[in-house]
Amino acid sequence: MTGYPVTENRGERNVIQTILFIHPDTYFLDFIKSFLEIKGFRVVIAADCVVGFRIAISTLPDLIISYKFFPNLDAMGFLIKKRTASKIASIPVFLMGDFTEKEIMEYKKENVKAFISGQVNPVILSERLYVFFSIEPPALSQTTPMLIDLHARGRIITIQIEGNLEPAKIELLNYLIRSFCRQRTIKAPKVFLIIPSLYPESVTRANIELLFKFTGYPELTIEAHNIKILTKNNELVGILKSHEIFQQFEVVKSYFEGLQNLQIDFNKVKNVPVAFLKKGSCYIFDLYDKSGKRIIPSLTRVTDEILSNLEERRINTLTYYSDMAITEIRGDEEEIAPIPDDKELFNMMLSEFEPVKIDTKTIEPWDEKHTLFFRKLKGKKILVITPDQSVVHQISNTLDIYFDIHYEKSGKDIESRVTHDHYIIVFVDASLQQPSAIEILSRIRVHATRRKISVVILAPQLNKIEAVKFRDSGTDNIIIAPFSYSKVLKKVFESVTADRRT
Repeated sequence: MTGYPVTENRGERNVIQTILFIHPDTYFLDFIKSFLEIKGFRVVIAADCVVGFRIAISTLPDLIISYKFFPNLDAMGFLIKKRTASKIASIPVFLMGDFTEKEIMEYKKENVKAFISGQVNPVILSERLYVFFSIEPPALSQTTPMLIDLHARGRIITIQIEGNLEPAKIELLNYLIRSFCRQRTIKAPKVFLIIPSLYPESVTRANIELLFKFTGYPELTIEAHNIKILTKNNELVGILKSHEIFQQFEVVKSYFEGLQNLQIDFNKVKNVPVAFLKKGSCYIFDLYDKSGKRIIPSLTRVTDEILSNLEERRINTLTYYSDMAITEIRGDEEEIAPIPDDKELFNMMLSEFEPVKIDTKTIEPWDEKHTLFFRKLKGKKILVITPDQSVVHQISNTLDIYFDIHYEKSGKDIESRVTHDHYIIVFVDASLQQPSAIEILSRIRVHATRRKISVVILAPQLNKIEAVKFRDSGTDNIIIAPFSYSKVLKKVFESVTADRRT
């Protein structure tokens, strides 16, 4: 196991908490296992509840986290079966999925301690586990965090990393690459890794091996010559050269060299009519005649002399090897400097690349500012005003690990509440009447500005006129149903951060 050991004191022993994670997405399972082990937990995994039940009996985990839906045995069936097995009956459970109020009440009878709706944020999940097991969370790093930028075009993925190499974020990077390739049905990706600078202490053999974990996924075939690395970090280069596998990767000298080499594909042939060539232009690939002889080297300006020579030799068509369009590989005289620099050429080639995004309902990334934000607010009071118990449960299941949550069915006593209790956030159900949500908001604003109390409106739906009324009365923080786990967390962060700047 990697990372620091998470322990709980039980008499004289220090025990690492074991978690059984059951989910149908095997990519997600591999990721969450590695991520939580970096955070210090022991994790066993299963892709369905049938296998999960057998593993629970054999490993006796301290907690089971399970997805709600499975084709053979769903979560409720699993929980009923678990109840009848004395060895595991008392093991607490977290459930993932979407839940009705009735389902929540039924699941709670089966020792379900938390409900995670929407996408799973791995960092928030680990924070919830620290609280659940009464474990002191690790201090957040004071150094610059690991910054990652991913772009892709076709099967070429460019990755830029700066700051630190953090194992948890490297695991997320590998998961993103793997999921992106699955969604785009890419079996043999090409990767250009750009690393301008790193903290020296983070450049370790273990971190570098983790960084290239994606090269070992069984569903991907990645040839060594299709990985290019641009870096001047001597420690990194030294580790690469001493590694029996990574030494085969090419460390390039420039942006242009790395991306150009990956763009060349000798299985793809494109023809360029000579009539299309423009005086003053340059092309980022070599141009060949039909016999395979190089006629115009890459980055060579097209001159009158070159054009005349082609005409004299009656060469009507030239060839290059890539799937890029001719307009993508050409730089015109009026667009770039007489001698284009490396960055300009790189930008020219990268213009058709798009940010890597994965269409997933499973995971939502989370960064350090969110973690620090919620830790600082831990123990603060919030008030939820709604007669709807399902909304109460949704807010509670999301925020109870951080906040002291109070509830009211109506806002009749809101003045005394806000003057005697120090609430940092008040959630107000938009459907309330006598007093209405607008009246409650107005009364709060008599006693507290946005800098003191953030008000978040919970609405099943909302039109523009209603939104304007809430804004004019003192808040533009609104959550539209369904009130998912990730949506509530995100709105709390955005609301309090923006209101404190008001």
